[in-house]
Amino acid sequence: MRAQLRPEWPEWRSGYVEAREGSDGSEEIALFVDAGCDAIVTVGAGMAAATEAAAGRHPDVDFIGADQAHDVSLPNLAGVLFGEDRAGFLAGALAASVTSSRTVAVVLDADDPMSGDYTAGFANGVAHVD
Repeated sequence: MRAQLRPEWPEWRSGYVEAREGSDGSEEIALFVDAGCDAIVTVGAGMAAATEAAAGRHPDVDFIGADQAHDVSLPNLAGVLFGEDRAGFLAGALAASVTSSRTVAVVLDADDPMSGDYTAGFANGVAHVD
């Protein structure tokens, strides 16, 4: 597995990798540290420990953990927590802002107990822009 940094915008380099099933994310984080990224975002509570450890080992890299609360305080580590309804609202507002057909959609995991909150937020975000 190798981190692929893609030239999305000429002035930025970005990339992503999906953690292997059963992985805590350590190897995947290391790919981007080794690729020279100076800011790395990890997503999900299951990656919190690996994110904390990486931030401790790499003080010159900024780490942002989405959906993560961290037990350690490091100057290069930030945890971001927000309600699913709020995330859905922002996604809905963005979708409604960029559509030219006035048709938008959201695809959710039916087994996720937070899908209902996300869906409600999405609908509210669309309505807010409309």
